[in-house]
Amino acid sequence: MKPISTKNHPAWQFAFALRSLREAVGTPTLARISGETGVSISSLSQALGGDRAPTWRVTLAIVETCGGDVGTWRDFWEELQRNVRKPLELPPEIGEEGRNLSAEQRREVAWPRVWERWKRTGIITPPVRAQSEFDLIMALRCLREFRSLSLRDLGRASNYAHSTFGLVLAGEKPITARFLGVFLEACRVYTQGECIAWLQLLATAVPRQKTHAEVAMMRIMGYTPRRQR
Repeated sequence: MKPISTKNHPAWQFAFALRSLREAVGTPTLARISGETGVSISSLSQALGGDRAPTWRVTLAIVETCGGDVGTWRDFWEELQRNVRKPLELPPEIGEEGRNLSAEQRREVAWPRVWERWKRTGIITPPVRAQSEFDLIMALRCLREFRSLSLRDLGRASNYAHSTFGLVLAGEKPITARFLGVFLEACRVYTQGECIAWLQLLATAVPRQKTHAEVAMMRIMGYTPRRQR
C-alpha cells in the first residue's frame, strides 16, 4: 500500500486527531506507549503520521495511553474504516457498468447510503426488505462492515468460532434466530426495536426460522412463550 500524501485523506485527518490527543497530555514518547501496550514503535509512528489507516489495536494503544474515551474513538475509527473501504458509488440500475454488476455488488454499492442513515439516526435497523436468505446475508455483511469487525473480532465477542461466522456470511451455513442474536450483540445492536426489526427480517427471509424468530421477539418484549404440550 502506498503512503497517503494528501491532508484531505481521512487517514491523515484521523492521524491529526490522534496527534492532538497525544499533545494534550504532554506528548508521551512512542517508546513509552509501546512499552505499556506492546504495540511496535513503527506501527505507532505510521498511525500518527497518517501514512495509512491504523488498525484498531494500534489506535487503542494511543487512545488508552493518552486518556481518550475508548467508545468515542471506536466510533471515529469505524468511520475511518468505512471511508477508506467504501464500495464503489455506482447506482446499479444506471449504465452498462451497473448492468454488469453481480447481485452481491448491486447490494454493496448501496451500503454507504445505509451507513449514513445508521450514523445519522443512531438506529441500526435492516437496510432491506428481505425476499430471500441471500438478502439477509447481505444485510448482515453490511452491518459487519459498518462496525469494521473481522471474523475473529466476532468470534472474540461471542461463543461462536470465527469460522462459523465466515460460513454463515458466505451462505454455506444456515442463519438461525440464536445466531442472529449473537451476531447482533457482537455488532453492538442492543435496543428492543432494532433487534425485533432484524428478527422480523429473519422470519421473512428464512421461513423455517419464523417460529424461532417469533419466540425470540416475544422474549425481547417480556413475554414467556408457553410450552407446547
